[in-house]
Amino acid sequence: MKVFFDEECLLHDPPYEILSGKSHPYYEAPKRLLQIRQALEENEAFQIEDADRSIDAKKHALQVHSVDYVEYLETAFRLWVEAGADPKVQTALRIVPILIPAHPPKSSLFPEAFANPKLTHTARPPQNLIGKAGQFLSFAGGLLSDQTAE
Repeated sequence: MKVFFDEECLLHDPPYEILSGKSHPYYEAPKRLLQIRQALEENEAFQIEDADRSIDAKKHALQVHSVDYVEYLETAFRLWVEAGADPKVQTALRIVPILIPAHPPKSSLFPEAFANPKLTHTARPPQNLIGKAGQFLSFAGGLLSDQTAE
């Protein structure tokens, strides 16, 4: 089986992720990707090939994602830094959307992920950074960095 590998995937290396409302070491770190690649290389059933950089990845992303979402990923980190976030804080800007009920029970629920098409396909899309984070980052551990769109 052919397996395509792109060194740029190693750039995505947030300092941590959020699980159950707490920070944990980032599981999908470059070290893990390299371990997976090594294991595949040691198995004759797999053939590792470099990704074809001539392919227009954005064109393909736009076939399954909205223009607004792709543009958000391309610009969110820069816009947050322009709004005053420190880009050097642990190398990544963390924007973590958490859903909290208006009348919370005695213990709050922090979902790991939730899907609601109304959040991403709205007639009145949010115009501010906080609103866009809520619209596009429905995974509570979702992290953005200066390398997100790469």
